Amino acid sequence: MNFSEKLIRLRKREGISQEELASYLEVSRQAVSRWESCRGYPEMEKLLYLCNRYGVTMNDLFCEEVP
Repeated sequence: MNFSEKLIRLRKREGISQEELASYLEVSRQAVSRWESCRGYPEMEKLLYLCNRYGVTMNDLFCEEVP
């Protein structure tokens, strides 16, 4: 499972929309959509927020992204 799939799963587990997550991260809903469709990654500050919010590590999010 890649980063985008993990992000979708974490967001849905909490029962929030892309727009709600975007609001928490102070980004556009389109930014969250790009991340969830494998067309980009969040900035480091946003990644740290995601890790803290969902209780995961960077390794949990990206372990399958590295060849």
